[in-house]
Amino acid sequence: MGCYLVGWLLVFVLGGCAVPAKPPVEPLPAVSAQELLHGLELRAGRFEALQGLGRIRVTVAGRTQSARQVLLVTRPDRLRAEVLGPLGQTVLTVAAGEGILTAFLPGEKRFLTGAATPDNLQRLIRVPLAPAELVRLMLHDVPLADASAARVEVREDRYLLVLPTAGGGLQSLLLDGRKRLRTAQFERNGVLLWRVGYDDFRPEDDLPLSMRLEWPSAETDVQLQLSEVKINTTLPAERFRLTPPAGVNVEPLP
Repeated sequence: MGCYLVGWLLVFVLGGCAVPAKPPVEPLPAVSAQELLHGLELRAGRFEALQGLGRIRVTVAGRTQSARQVLLVTRPDRLRAEVLGPLGQTVLTVAAGEGILTAFLPGEKRFLTGAATPDNLQRLIRVPLAPAELVRLMLHDVPLADASAARVEVREDRYLLVLPTAGGGLQSLLLDGRKRLRTAQFERNGVLLWRVGYDDFRPEDDLPLSMRLEWPSAETDVQLQLSEVKINTTLPAERFRLTPPAGVNVEPLP
């Protein structure tokens, strides 16, 4: 009788601790590479401008800085970021448009101006991209490689779209079941050059409110969380070029 009781208790305990099996993932329907590419092009054309608040977190070589920003973005290459201090005061304003980059640091009474190149933008906001490239990425629009040799793989609840490029390059795009772009990465000869990821999509228009940019070779990781966003509003061109205040010296960017 004791043996039967012990056996029954073991069954009860083991059965109670068993982890329920996950329900099987419903397989995604097969799609062609051209269908996915066409969907990406349609989505990319929906957003022309963006304004809102952003919380940015930048990690370079293991050192992390965080800040709040007021952001204005409009195609093709206009960008304005007002970096806010702990008390809500503006500590840095950066504006780019029509190939010109300007910046003002009121606390240091410094005004900078120069060409809107990736190097200059990296000096100011740690993002090694040209303004036109950053604007596209912020509007959920990733430049696509030649699609002539594109192929599609289905990975559980994701589509993997692979586009080989010249010189041993590879562009990989990960899309969810609703065919929204979640991750895009660029490799050359098996080495990851950079990656962008999107998350936290707004239900009303599928705008991603979270974006992450990574450059492994530069040990740079940029994470941006958007809030209070307005889409496709008219933003005057003068908002994207700063004028030096009286009495402030103008310094050229390299």
